[in-house]
Parts: sequence; C-alpha cells; structure tokens
Amino acid sequence: MFDWLTDNSAALGLFVDLTLMLVWVTYLNLFLIGFYRQNRSAIHISRAAAENRRARCLLTNMGQQNIFLLAIVVDLKDENGTRRTIATDREEHREDEYGDLLERTFQGPLEPGQSRDIGSFEELLNRAILRLDTSCEIEQFDCVTVTAIAASNQAKSFVAAHKSFTISVPDSSQESRFQPESLLTTQIGGPFADRRIRRLLTADWSSQTERKEAA
Repeated sequence: MFDWLTDNSAALGLFVDLTLMLVWVTYLNLFLIGFYRQNRSAIHISRAAAENRRARCLLTNMGQQNIFLLAIVVDLKDENGTRRTIATDREEHREDEYGDLLERTFQGPLEPGQSRDIGSFEELLNRAILRLDTSCEIEQFDCVTVTAIAASNQAKSFVAAHKSFTISVPDSSQESRFQPESLLTTQIGGPFADRRIRRLLTADWSSQTERKEAA
C-alpha cells in the first residue's frame, strides 16, 4: 500500500489539489451569489389604503442601496390597444400652486426600505390621460401597468420594475376598482435590461414629439 502511494504520489497530489480548488471555487461562487443578491436593487409597487380609484400607489425601495427614482411609466390598455406615457411630474397642477417646484415631481432619492406615495390611481391615470392628450375616462380602460425606473449603483446602472392592475366596475358599484394581477412586482432584469429600460424612456418622448408635430 505504501509502495502504491509512493508510486502514485504525483497523481494523488494533483487529485487533492483539484479537489481543493473545486471546493474553493464552489465557496467563492456561493459567496458571490449571496453578495449579489444582498446588494441587488429591487422596487416594489403596491396598492394601499383602498381598492377603488382613491387607492394609493406606493413605490418602495426593497434593496440595500440608495436609488434615485427617474421616471414613472404608465401603460393604459383598452379595446383599441395599449398607450404609453411617462407620468413622473404633476402636470395636472399649475406651477404657481407649489411653493417648491420639487414638489411638482416624483423624481428623487429613495433610501433602503423607504416608500414614495405617487398619488391615488385616479390621479395617476388622469395624469397619464393628460399627457396622452385624450378625452378618455378611467372606466374605459381595462388595465393599467405601472413601471418604476430608477438609477442605482452610483448612477451607473438602471433598476426597474412593473406591476399591472386590472380595472373593473362591479355591478353593485359605479366606482372602478384596481386589482393587482400579482402579489409580487416583476423586476426588469437580464443581460439586455438596460436596453429595455432605455426603450421605455425614449418611447414616450417619441410619441410626444409625434403628437406635437401632428398638432
């Protein structure tokens, strides 16, 4: 047995080295995965305080890093299709109604665990309808999708998430209700996430330019 170990010491040493390297690579991989998950930015979108049009729409920073909210994208779906716009600013009010112009926008930093009330669903949809320059009523839409876009990692990357809410009018009530289609918020991730997010931001500017040219 000793002679066999002596004759095969080089091969055994190589096997031990490879085993140790595999163990360390596994531990390193687990550490990196845990570090990435711990520092990954995430946004949660929720409905609060009610189920009708007076329900509040809240954005919460679920990550462990500060983020800067850049834009709120609203998709309104009806029988004719989906229309998209950005509803980050309170354009439904005049500038002189605010003592501080920063109160006219929802842009700004969000600390870990901090929430931002971006208004009731009625206010949010009316803001989007105003931006779309249409005379539609809220009840005409079947679904609204809210997408929150923020800058993270010292403004070197984007983080974005979206959630859809079904709009319905129960027979016993004349008031529309907003029902989330899922409990969790879908995070926009993957290798092409930044490209998708940039398209979300530029789509509204393109549509705004087309409407101005048509007018």
